[in-house]
Amino acid sequence: GGAGAATALGWLAAALVRGYRPQAGTADVSSAAGIFAAGVWGFSDAFWWEAVIGDKYAPYFLTFVLLVGLSWRCARAEAEAVPRRLAGLALLAGVAFAHHQYSLFAIPAVAFALFRLRGLGRARAARILALGAALAALPLSTKALYPPIRSAGGVDVDWGGPDNARWLWRYLTAARYHGALAETTIYRRPDAWGTRAEQSLGFLREEFPLALLAAAPVGAAALLWRSPGFAAAALACLAADAGYAVNYTEKIVRWYEPAYGLLVLLSAVGLASLAGRTARGSRGLLAALALAAAGWQGARGFTRNDLSRFYGA
Repeated sequence: GGAGAATALGWLAAALVRGYRPQAGTADVSSAAGIFAAGVWGFSDAFWWEAVIGDKYAPYFLTFVLLVGLSWRCARAEAEAVPRRLAGLALLAGVAFAHHQYSLFAIPAVAFALFRLRGLGRARAARILALGAALAALPLSTKALYPPIRSAGGVDVDWGGPDNARWLWRYLTAARYHGALAETTIYRRPDAWGTRAEQSLGFLREEFPLALLAAAPVGAAALLWRSPGFAAAALACLAADAGYAVNYTEKIVRWYEPAYGLLVLLSAVGLASLAGRTARGSRGLLAALALAAAGWQGARGFTRNDLSRFYGA
């Protein structure tokens, strides 16, 4: 899941650069942007940790990035390819939400993709939506069916019997977490804003040398100029994830990871945009910078994430 998420982010960075810079030499720049995005995010400390401890978050990162990437592909698709891509997006959304409810942070990207239904005609758009709903429901159904099926086979946690149905409902709605999380919210602790902001910046510095994100504002501006709808959707995904994380936690850095990934994506696009405005030799410099940045991240994170002697899994 972690390797796939990093690779998907690299693919998306390269695709964005190719889409916005169709002139000669773009392949070199887009490849460097992809290497930068994949390496810098994939070797960041908390991301790497989640990928090697065998928890559920690495596959969540993968589905999040794929939802954002597929929304981009839907927006760029020719009219005849839109139904197929929207169907694929719906199926992936079902898989994502069946895996983890944090996938809701990708909703702005999915909503942006649905704008492609305009112009297809009301009847055809309705058919595509119906197909998408059916495809999304298939993986989502596993979230409700799996616990009772396991219970029927005999497990300690029996969520399948009628007397225990309330536990299944608490599982499906994540109600078991609500009380503990509510105590840490800014709503309950409005005086914590300053502390949370400082801690969030500290988490960001732990994950990335800030120099690696210096081009993120340039990338955001380039995306807003070229594709304001997609840029707004991606920035909304980033803000939703970061806002949730800062509101509910003081110490769980992994909740920021999708937002971090989008920050790295913006920085990769920004570096490519800057390289395109300079001399031809800058493409080689950008490629070297991409490799160096990924190596720098790998060297920083290796010691903490070396679990070669950890046999708990």
